Amino acid sequence: MMGAVDLSIDGLVIYYMLLIIPLGLMLWLHIPMVGKTLVSIVRMTLQLAFVGLYLQVVFKINSPWLNSLWLVVMVGVADFSIIR
Repeated sequence: MMGAVDLSIDGLVIYYMLLIIPLGLMLWLHIPMVGKTLVSIVRMTLQLAFVGLYLQVVFKINSPWLNSLWLVVMVGVADFSIIR
């Protein structure tokens, strides 16, 4: 079984710096999606941060009811995304 990978702030900064390459290409090729891409990056970051914080709480509490509720919510959101 694999353990969790600890990412440092330096590592995250390096990973986010990799996003400069596609953004630079979009600007250079005059692709009008730079704004939407930046909004998507911010949205992704916030979503992952909130999910990470929530999962820390879920694993700390370790309640079958809370885990089941989380599973139902994830399946519901996935179904809604597919139907939409």
